[in-house]
Amino acid sequence: MAGRRRTVVLADDIRLSLELEKTFFQRSGFDVITANDGLTALALTASVLPDIVVLDEFMPGLRGTEICARLRAREDTRLIPIIVTSIRDTEELRAHCRAVGVSTFVPKAAGKEALLSVVAETLRVPQRKAIRIPVFFTVIGVQGAKESLGKAVDLSESGMCLESNRKYPVGSEMQLRFFLPGEKAVIRAHARVQRTTQRAEDVYALGLEFGILAENGQARLNEYIDKSLMSYPAPALAPAPPAR
Repeated sequence: MAGRRRTVVLADDIRLSLELEKTFFQRSGFDVITANDGLTALALTASVLPDIVVLDEFMPGLRGTEICARLRAREDTRLIPIIVTSIRDTEELRAHCRAVGVSTFVPKAAGKEALLSVVAETLRVPQRKAIRIPVFFTVIGVQGAKESLGKAVDLSESGMCLESNRKYPVGSEMQLRFFLPGEKAVIRAHARVQRTTQRAEDVYALGLEFGILAENGQARLNEYIDKSLMSYPAPALAPAPPAR
């Protein structure tokens, strides 16, 4: 069993969220299949029979809980672990998740590390810690705005999840500068806030989508991500559960 990669189906209709989650899971040694609507997620799961499914609750076509209910009704998919995530976290939603057979509900405010922790625990594989990259950022269009420091807890070719001690509204534009691990040349980028989530008191997760990366920044970023994915082999697996 050692060396076999586990497959995750990720479904989210927000392109940036899907891209960040995909890269995050790939770095942790998983094969990732993505969908951006409920019907596609249902069809992919039934076809691929992945080891685990991660579904956003609110998607076009079918909600995450609706997909779960349909998968639980099928003999070939009824035992696949299913995680539902949502930017909303209410007792009503949690109760509905339990009623349709969701394995675990993980609010998006908990962050991707919490999501990965649940996946790793469910599949009985080790969890790798995410690398946090210091990022200096300045909000554009705000008079007297000064450069602030945050940490990128997620980094993909199209954006990053930036931890900040301040909340910035969706649509805010920023100038960023940061250094990739092992590099001395700065990367400068223009980015827009696509999502803001509060994780804890005075800790906010900003979903940033890159607009323009200066000079050869995009090529260097792509190369870094490609190398980081190659450096993470498949996790050593515990004995797999009984065959479905």
